[in-house]
Amino acid sequence: MTSRREQLEALAALFTYPGNGYAAAAESVAASSGSAARSLLVFASEVRRMPLTALQELYTATFDLQPACALDLGWHLFGEDYQHGVLLSRMRRELRAYGIAETGELPDHLSHALLLLGRMGPAQAEEFADAIVVPAVEQMLRRMPSENVFKGLLQAVLQVTSIHFPAAFEPVSPIAEGAML
Repeated sequence: MTSRREQLEALAALFTYPGNGYAAAAESVAASSGSAARSLLVFASEVRRMPLTALQELYTATFDLQPACALDLGWHLFGEDYQHGVLLSRMRRELRAYGIAETGELPDHLSHALLLLGRMGPAQAEEFADAIVVPAVEQMLRRMPSENVFKGLLQAVLQVTSIHFPAAFEPVSPIAEGAML
């Protein structure tokens, strides 16, 4: 089994535009993902059968052309609200603090978030997973058509985060929820 950081970094790479070697990378991530392997094995198998151009078209149609499945986590949580801008600013600061190079994507892109989860300390990562990553990915999953191959990849994100950050999946009691308001 690979370390938390290695596992999250490998998973993050699958949320970038597919290129040569994408199917092999998916298979490699599946082989090292423990209990999340089932979703990843199905994903890798389906990706292996697709021509690269078809996979690239599906990636673009899924994540770039459908706001409901955009990989920018803040969009799912805050939409166009001011809080989305605050999150972008904080994410940019965190990326710098952990030595993660920004790509052409916004700072709150799922690939960046997974890299951060792998580098943050356990308590900070658990809080980040609970507040940002898990709720946004859950929303994406609810909106994504069941036949979309990338749904398995998003399910794997939840499986991997539940292994490394179980408190992010604990239900909040109604008393505690009321206290947070």
